[in-house]
Amino acid sequence: MLLFSFACTKKVNTNLSAEDFKSIKVVLDSQVGAWNKGDIKTFMKGYWNSDSLRFIGRKGVRFSYKSVESNYLKNYNSIEKMGHLSFDSLVFTQISGNDKIANVTGQWKITGTNNTSGFFSLLFKKVETDWKIIVDHTW
Repeated sequence: MLLFSFACTKKVNTNLSAEDFKSIKVVLDSQVGAWNKGDIKTFMKGYWNSDSLRFIGRKGVRFSYKSVESNYLKNYNSIEKMGHLSFDSLVFTQISGNDKIANVTGQWKITGTNNTSGFFSLLFKKVETDWKIIVDHTW
């Protein structure tokens, strides 16, 4: 069962297999579902658990899974602060020449106590059998 729908979703490069496209959508779906339940630990499962994970935001670059998770736990320490997350205008692209890297761009929106929104560009890498976010550029 899909927890939310992607509005305006496009697969730009046909080299991304239907299976990989669906698998990446499942990661994003799971993240939104976890976020909207106030579960950052499960939300983080979409990220690569590595010191090489990069999160680029308005305040600069954060390196490592633990650093990104710690920042989320600090800034979103209640379901009220987390609000309701949704994604829109998603575009999926396979990075040319590499069947293990894909890019997803789109818009994010959080509604609730503090309404906010912005854009993101995610680099996904297939790590063994699972797609994981290795670079998150959110602004």
